[in-house]
Amino acid sequence: MVTGKGYPCTNTIKFLEKVNMPIFGLFDFDPYGLNIYLNYKKHVNIERIGLSSEDILLDKSVKNNLQKKQNYDDNINILGYKVYELIPLSKYDYSMIKSVENKSEELINELTFLKGLGNKIELEAMIRENCNFYEEYIKRKVTNILNK
Repeated sequence: MVTGKGYPCTNTIKFLEKVNMPIFGLFDFDPYGLNIYLNYKKHVNIERIGLSSEDILLDKSVKNNLQKKQNYDDNINILGYKVYELIPLSKYDYSMIKSVENKSEELINELTFLKGLGNKIELEAMIRENCNFYEEYIKRKVTNILNK
């Protein structure tokens, strides 16, 4: 397991290039987290397992609001069972969204979702009420990927 906060340093990339196993990355569901993912991806074969629009769309009210183009509350249900704080996107976030859109078609749907939501969700919010959240979440995501 490699942990880090932010963009990868040269030594981290060199290490990951030598690892002969699947690499998974957990990133914030915000423009900067998606950009950090792209920085890793241009150097190593990495699978993003961080939050995605798919996790959020398990909440039927979010699906309905998206279809009706309605606003959201200050909270959102993620993975069908928890409610988490939303953080409004800043002007810097919108600038980063444009930058990431120009770098990757792979993330266009996620970026469009973030813009439509007008908010972001940071990983720290996920452990406020359940300290085992990461363990459960990562296990479920990796298992789903490996069983494809």
